[in-house]
Amino acid sequence: MSNGAKCVKTLFLVKYLSSIKINTLVIVIKRGSQESGGT
Repeated sequence: MSNGAKCVKTLFLVKYLSSIKINTLVIVIKRGSQESGGT
């Protein structure tokens, strides 16, 4: 495996993980706002 390919793979993994974290945060925030002042 070349050094460049490893770097790209790491970048992709970081982007993937951070997108999961953001999605989880959005879900938590939505759920929290529904509980506190939902209709």
